Amino acid sequence: MSPFEYKQKGNIPASTYSGEKIIKYHLIGLVDENGNIDMVIIKSMKKASS
Repeated sequence: MSPFEYKQKGNIPASTYSGEKIIKYHLIGLVDENGNIDMVIIKSMKKASS
């Protein structure tokens, strides 16, 4: 199973990801009639070790 998941319902694309340095990554968008995507990305990163 991949750490990346993508779905699209109608004109709303959404994805999630987690991996090495990324705890969780979320993307959600809205596609307009010209195919342009307005999106928001939220990302939680792991702290770097000192």
